[in-house]
Amino acid sequence: MINGALHIETNKMIDTFLTILKTKSIYLLTLIATFFTPVIPFIITTFFFIILDTIMGFFKMKFIGEKRNSNGFKRGFIPKVVIYSLVLVVVYTADKIILSQAVSFYTSIDLAITKIIALILIFIESWSIDENFKAIFKVSIVDKFKQLITYSKKNLRKLLDNDSN
Repeated sequence: MINGALHIETNKMIDTFLTILKTKSIYLLTLIATFFTPVIPFIITTFFFIILDTIMGFFKMKFIGEKRNSNGFKRGFIPKVVIYSLVLVVVYTADKIILSQAVSFYTSIDLAITKIIALILIFIESWSIDENFKAIFKVSIVDKFKQLITYSKKNLRKLLDNDSN
């Protein structure tokens, strides 16, 4: 009878311990998720540009007539998503904990370093998208955008000069 009571008491202690462990784990995970919530939009935006680059890469392969290779996809897409996400998380952590005070002397933009790194990663993907687009259509999106800016500046100057007369 003593053995049975000891067994029941041991099971209760184990159940109590597991309940406490589960509760504390949920608190810890909630705390971690709350800390990293601000970096999620940067990761999603970068992921969107990686997807666009991958789609343009598939169109380029189809247009040029290259054979698709799923291993190339796995070696390019998945590591890029993981590496870019880790870079953004690490930079965000450093930005939030270490660099925020130092950067605040130069700019009032919150998470400035994280935003700059996200923009660099997006720029890299945009450049690759433009290269694929140029290979398919023989036209660079970047060059067309530059022409649009130049055209807009000329017309704006003419408009302002006409208004001043």
